[in-house]
Amino acid sequence: MGELTHCTVPGCRFGAAGKGLCSRHRDKWSRSGSLDPAVWAASAAPLPGTDHTECALPNCTLWVENASNAFCKSHHVR
Repeated sequence: MGELTHCTVPGCRFGAAGKGLCSRHRDKWSRSGSLDPAVWAASAAPLPGTDHTECALPNCTLWVENASNAFCKSHHVR
């Protein structure tokens, strides 16, 4: 099985939730009025904060969405 898809914004390792973006970036893209999410993602800023915890499952490099979870969103919902 391959690696789970992460957000296409450079420097973001949250799991992709739609349009190639994590849920936080997808919300920002939606409000921006931009038509092409790939073009928007290429120039989007990473999310603030530097303390991003990786998923507790071996070989998963996605970040957890919430500090109370041990797993990335994709693995948490499974």
